[in-house]
Amino acid sequence: MLDVFAVGAALGFGYGYYRYLTQGLAVWILLVALTLFAVLAVLQVFLREAWRRTLFVILLEAIALIGFFWQDDWRILVLRGLSC
Repeated sequence: MLDVFAVGAALGFGYGYYRYLTQGLAVWILLVALTLFAVLAVLQVFLREAWRRTLFVILLEAIALIGFFWQDDWRILVLRGLSC
């Protein structure tokens, strides 16, 4: 169940970051989403089960984080990430 919440939090943070970059979402909303995602990621580390399941959940979280950016040019995302 924690895995589902963690992937959902990753999806929420990815969407929030996408809205922050494209439409100027408030920073505090983005920080709340980041905090929720970070807390659930730390809980996953301490309550993990099998390593294969953990790798699968990490893969799902990575897809959820970058899923909203699939139409954008990846070089812009890299430059934006490096500029922060």
